[in-house]
Amino acid sequence: MKTSVETTQGLGKRITITIDKTVIEKAIQNELDTIAKKIRIDGFRKGKAPKFLIKQRYSTSIHQNILNDLMQYYFIDVITQNKINPISAPKYMPKKYLYGEDYTFSAEFEVYPEIEVQGLEGMEIKQPITEVTEDDISAMLDLLRKQRTTWEETSEPTTIDNRVTLDFIGFIDNQPFEGNKASNVILTTGKGYTDSEIMILTLQEKIIGHKAGEKFTINIKFPEGYTTENLRGKDAVFEIALKKVERQKLPDLTSNFIKHLGIKDGSLEELRSEVRKNMQRELNIAVYKYIKKQVIDGLIKANNIEVPASLLENTINILKNQTKESFSENKKRTLTLPRELFEEEARRRVQINLLINNIIQTHNITITEDHVHKLIQDTALSYEDSSKAIALYKKNSTLMKNIQRAALEQQAIEIVLAKAKLTKILRSFQDMMNPFVSV
Repeated sequence: MKTSVETTQGLGKRITITIDKTVIEKAIQNELDTIAKKIRIDGFRKGKAPKFLIKQRYSTSIHQNILNDLMQYYFIDVITQNKINPISAPKYMPKKYLYGEDYTFSAEFEVYPEIEVQGLEGMEIKQPITEVTEDDISAMLDLLRKQRTTWEETSEPTTIDNRVTLDFIGFIDNQPFEGNKASNVILTTGKGYTDSEIMILTLQEKIIGHKAGEKFTINIKFPEGYTTENLRGKDAVFEIALKKVERQKLPDLTSNFIKHLGIKDGSLEELRSEVRKNMQRELNIAVYKYIKKQVIDGLIKANNIEVPASLLENTINILKNQTKESFSENKKRTLTLPRELFEEEARRRVQINLLINNIIQTHNITITEDHVHKLIQDTALSYEDSSKAIALYKKNSTLMKNIQRAALEQQAIEIVLAKAKLTKILRSFQDMMNPFVSV
C-alpha cells in the first residue's frame, strides 16, 4: 500500500492511497467463495455451482462493494497510523477500477485545529457579590399580585397604570391617511409600546388626566424612524373618544390567595420563604451566566483559532433552522435567511466549543453520576412538577447528553476561574436579573 498525506487549504487534508491489486483480488475471491456456499443456480445443488460460473455472474456486482469497504478500511488505517484527527466525514474520490491492476483513490476531509489554550493565567473576571434582600422579596410579591390583577371601572381621571378603551381618528394636514382610525383600542398607560403597534408612546402621556366619556384632540409628531415611511416626521392631529377607564385592583395577600400560589398552609411567612428559594436559584443562575460570559469572551480574545469550515456551516444551518421554527408554517415556506445573519454567532460558538473541549481534554475532566444528578435536580426545580422533570431527563437521551455536557463545561469554567484574577463587585438582585446588564 502506498500513501501520501497533503494539506489542501486551511484545515483541509487529502490522503491518496494505492491498494495493491493482490489485496483487492483476494477480497473479491473471498466474497465469491462466500456467495458460492449460499447461492443456488439452476442445474446445480446449493453450494455446488462451479467457481467460474459464480465469478461470471457476480464478480462485477461485488467489485464496488469490495472497493468501498477497502477504501474505508485503509482510510482509517492511515489516519490512525499518522495520528490524524478528522473533524468531518471523508469525501472519497475513487478512480475507475481495472481488474488486475492496483487501485488508487483519494479522500478529502478537515481536521481539528491544533490548539494550546492561552490567556488562562491572570484572566480578569468580575465576581458579583449579591443577595436576595427582603425588599427584593416584597417587590416579587407585588409582581405576583399584579400578574393576578383584576380591573374595575373608575370615573376618576386617567393615571399611570390605568387601562383605557378608546376610539381614535387621525389627520395630517386635515386629510385622513392609511391606518388613521381604530375602534375599541385597549392600552395600559405607562406601558411601553413599539411604533409598530396601534399607539405610539406619546399617546399614553396625552390621555393621562382625561376621564371616561370625554372627547378631545391631541397633537402627535410621528418619529423619524417610524415603521410607515410616508408618516415619518409628520405632524398629526388625533380625535380621541375615551370610552372607558379602569384601574387595577390588586389582590390582598390573604390566606386563600397564598394557597392559590401553591403554599398549602396559606402563611405569608412560608410564601416569603418559598419565594426567596426561587429567587436565590434564579440569582445563582444569573451569576454563573455573568461569570461564564466573561470567561468565554476572555478565551476568544486570547485565542485566535482557525474555524473548520464544515463545523461553521453546520452551526449556521442549526441557527437558521432554530430561527425558522419561531415562524408560522406559511412564513417558513417563503422565508429567506442569508447565512451572513448567523455567521458571526456561529463562528463564536464553534470557537468556544473547540476551546472548552481542549480544556476538558487537557485537564482530563470527567463527569460523575453525582454531579449529573445534582444538575438534573437543580434544573428540575424550575418546573412545576420537579419529580416528573427528573424522570423526563433520565429517560431522554438528548436531554441527558445536554446535562452531561453542561457538567463538563462547568468544570472547565472552574479551572479557568482557579487561574483567573477575580475582582469582587457589588450588584443588586435587580441588576443581576437585567439581561442588559453590562459585564
